[in-house]
Amino acid sequence: MKNRPVTPPLRRGMSLTEMLVVTGIALLLVVLVVPAMTGYARAIKGVQSQQRFQQQASLFLQRLSLELTQTHTITFIDEDHIRIAATRGRFVPDAGDISGQRYELLTVLTDLVYLDEDDNPDTIQNNFLVERREVRGPEGTVVEESERTILEMVSPLIVDGEDQPVFRFFRSEDAGSLRNFVEMQLQIGDRTNPSQDQWDRLTGQGYQGVTIRTVLAPNNLPGLGGS
Repeated sequence: MKNRPVTPPLRRGMSLTEMLVVTGIALLLVVLVVPAMTGYARAIKGVQSQQRFQQQASLFLQRLSLELTQTHTITFIDEDHIRIAATRGRFVPDAGDISGQRYELLTVLTDLVYLDEDDNPDTIQNNFLVERREVRGPEGTVVEESERTILEMVSPLIVDGEDQPVFRFFRSEDAGSLRNFVEMQLQIGDRTNPSQDQWDRLTGQGYQGVTIRTVLAPNNLPGLGGS
């Protein structure tokens, strides 16, 4: 007796109706999930931007405060530029001295410069606060030079709809005598609250910004240049 060959069961493919249903469900999930994920990404970007701006401002002000303790002169150059002059000492090798070294004074000139690359404060991605440093030896020769960006996405502070100068020179009475000061005003991040779409694309949804507003004066020796 011959055995009949076993025929495997037929596998039925998806019908057109089933494929349309599955495709519709997939599209519905995309429509629901993508906006939620986009909104989440924007929220995360906003939080990260705010944290970055706050950290930049805090580190900058801490460093500036330390700089001013050794400063003897602040020169107001213009509304976008000031120069901080400080004196520091260092030991250098000296074969002619019994100790093998000598102490010399250095002059440290630190320029703070606000740069707007396209002359448009609203394009915050093109605005920077730059530090240019020059160290001079006892003979006035330059022994060290450097330049670095210390703040990004900065712009002049807006007050009553008007851009304020980044640096402003003024005189005020202090302990019965007139003293010279420099006021510094900067905005990091979004310029206004509520923010604009062009800033949201850079910093995240909603207002993300930090305002720096402080008065600078030398703490080492009284002296401030300006007019």
